[in-house]
Amino acid sequence: MSHAHDPDNGGSPGGFPHGMPSGRVLSILQDAGNPDRLVAEAYRFLGLNPEDLDAHYYLVMGLCDLRQLKEAERHVHHLLRLDPESVDTHVAAIRFYLVKQQWKPALRFIGAGLQLVPHNPYFHFAAAIAESQQYRPAEARKHIERARELAPEDPDIVNLYIRLHAAMDNSGRESWRRLREFEAALALDPGNASLHNSIGDVYLDELENPSKAEEHYRMALRAEPGNREYQKDLFNAVARGSLVYCLFSLPSRVFESLRRGLGVLRDHPWIAIFLLAAFKILLAFVAWLVVATVLLWPGCKVYEWFVVSELRGGSSTSVPMLSLWLKIRRYPLWLRFGTFLLLSCLLWGLLFLLTGIPLDRGFGFVGIFVGVHFVVLLFLRLLRKFEAWQSGRSSRGDSSG
Repeated sequence: MSHAHDPDNGGSPGGFPHGMPSGRVLSILQDAGNPDRLVAEAYRFLGLNPEDLDAHYYLVMGLCDLRQLKEAERHVHHLLRLDPESVDTHVAAIRFYLVKQQWKPALRFIGAGLQLVPHNPYFHFAAAIAESQQYRPAEARKHIERARELAPEDPDIVNLYIRLHAAMDNSGRESWRRLREFEAALALDPGNASLHNSIGDVYLDELENPSKAEEHYRMALRAEPGNREYQKDLFNAVARGSLVYCLFSLPSRVFESLRRGLGVLRDHPWIAIFLLAAFKILLAFVAWLVVATVLLWPGCKVYEWFVVSELRGGSSTSVPMLSLWLKIRRYPLWLRFGTFLLLSCLLWGLLFLLTGIPLDRGFGFVGIFVGVHFVVLLFLRLLRKFEAWQSGRSSRGDSSG
């Protein structure tokens, strides 16, 4: 596929010169980061020529950005029928399967693409993504290292390279060094959303600085306002500023970690041997998780709606729910926080009444359970902040020396 077609396939409205090839027009729109207009223009070109390869290719790209995957799949099949040996066809198929999170078919097209063009950095970049999602870090690092050799200044490749190598060392000093690497990559592309998001992750997950993380997540969302992962990250940064939320969201965060762990277990079932060896510890963990979920999870949902100043669902939230959330925001924070405490106590009281537990004993247990967890979380937060401050001083000393 050449990304250049006969100039007589129709003019392009909206400021493009009459007769500009479809590939050129659509490439400009993709670079501008406007998937809605990209898709509309690609359909217009397709109406002029149903076998316009560039139109099919950019429709896959735009529809994947818009998460309209069923329609995108139709154009992937068109490309595979019209031009099965093209590099761009393989790129479109890989993009589709990566967005759909179907790693095995993605790797199949990546392998075929590497046979066509062994030195194409995108294929190595995509391979690194798919291999890392299949929990094969050595293979992922091998591919991203090759991609960086081929395209050393590509910010997305640099971003993934730093992320994949971060798993090898999560010390405070390494976090600051990684932060400087991300910032150096950002200098190549100051508006790069994935780099801002990665910097936010370092601040939030490694340096215990939710406010700085929030700044970078907002910059990422400015570049890609419809990205739901970035919206969730922003919500987490805003919410994590509150130790109360960190306490009540413990079960949710543990379940998220378990979900990722089950993915690892699915691909590496031999790990189950270690779980069986620690069966009693596993039972104690399950018992703790049940109690924490019953006591804290409902309050967490109340806190998210009444206190946190961002919506977890972001742009995916329905209009009626968004309208309700905005109505709740009209009330002062002290009133909303008080409502959260009152509703939490009412939920606990209802639970004790239904289970026949005397209220004084029930609330006494809740007070001890919540108090112990709050103190532990406070200690861990202060410890991480101190470690981040100490490693920051050490890192600045190393860089100045």
